[in-house]
Amino acid sequence: MNRILVGIVCLLVMGPGVKGRAQLRPDNYKDTLLVKAANLKHMSRYITYYVDSTHEKGVQEINKLQEAFRNWPLDQSLNLGMNPHPVWLRLNVQNIADHRLRFWLSFYTHADSVLVFKRSRGQFLCIDTLSYNIAQSERKVDARFLVAATWMEPGETQEFLVKLRSRTQTQNFLVDFTTPASNLLWERD
Repeated sequence: MNRILVGIVCLLVMGPGVKGRAQLRPDNYKDTLLVKAANLKHMSRYITYYVDSTHEKGVQEINKLQEAFRNWPLDQSLNLGMNPHPVWLRLNVQNIADHRLRFWLSFYTHADSVLVFKRSRGQFLCIDTLSYNIAQSERKVDARFLVAATWMEPGETQEFLVKLRSRTQTQNFLVDFTTPASNLLWERD
């Protein structure tokens, strides 16, 4: 009887830990998101993050810190609470469709500002500055959330670095990368 009780206690105590460790295994994370149309994959598998506690690093310096970027728990949004430091996100995406497609990199966050950088000719260039302080009608993409749009040729890979600043709100990020037509499909269920 005691062995059965000890076995049950061990399963209850270790069971969640085993699952949690399996979830954080490196092979569950992917370096590049492969897209060809609607994307319903959770972005936690593809995006890594870095907290810049110095508040001083520029995009080219951040790019050199690839080893410092971390994964977050699978299938969860990134929640850093009241973090006063800028957070950098890294995302690589490849268009595996046989035609050119337009995609939206969407942010559902209370961040004060979102700077979206895309690698071009070896350097990261800012392709959009997103903020709820910019009227929706004045943004490049007229949407209720923050969106940076990009076109991708067949087989093309794009690399993004995104700087999020949130001095007044908690840093909780939901991120999506999909076509405009399939945007918000996850809300329909």
